[in-house]
Amino acid sequence: MALTGNAQDIAVDNGTVVIAADGAMTFEPAADFNGEINFGYQVKDADGDVDSANVKVTVNAVNDAVDAVNDEVTVAEDGSITLNLTGNDSAPDGGLKSPTSTAWR
Repeated sequence: MALTGNAQDIAVDNGTVVIAADGAMTFEPAADFNGEINFGYQVKDADGDVDSANVKVTVNAVNDAVDAVNDEVTVAEDGSITLNLTGNDSAPDGGLKSPTSTAWR
């Protein structure tokens, strides 16, 4: 006996679940989310019999790249300047560490 269904969107925290009428499921996690998503669904046959099941999707963490942004400053001749090199840089997975090397041009 064939099972049929209706296309539907299921509201979940941290992502989007879409189930097509043929039962194909698409899940797209929210940006930078990792962890578990759980949701339920129902199936129904031509006789009207209904059953429910649950889905658990585990999104594994990945190491997001550090983003170093160019800095530009102006200083007077014979002057000096103090600059926080990492002040405008970002590390999505945690705090930035001190710069490891510099090259002067």
